[in-house]
Amino acid sequence: MDINQLGPTQANDMNKQAHKFGLMGNDFYSMLTKDVEEQDALRAAREQEEEKALYSVNNNTDISEAVTHDFNRDASLDARDALLGKND
Repeated sequence: MDINQLGPTQANDMNKQAHKFGLMGNDFYSMLTKDVEEQDALRAAREQEEEKALYSVNNNTDISEAVTHDFNRDASLDARDALLGKND
C-alpha cells in the first residue's frame, strides 16, 4: 500500500480502526508516514554508501595501478643499470 496515495477520508478511516487497539487521534497514520520517511532516509543513506564504496574501489584501483607502474619503472631502470654496469 502506498501511503502517499491515501486520501484524507481513507487516512481517517484507518485512524478510527486503530482506536480499537489503543492508538489515539492520528497516531496510526502518523506512524505510517514516519515509517515511509525512515525507509526513504535509509534508502538514500544506503545509496550514498554504495556510491562512496564505488569511488573508493576506483581510487584504490588507480592507486594500485600507479604503484604497479612505479614498481615496473623502477625494475626496468634497475635492469638497465645492471646491463650498463652501473651500480649505486
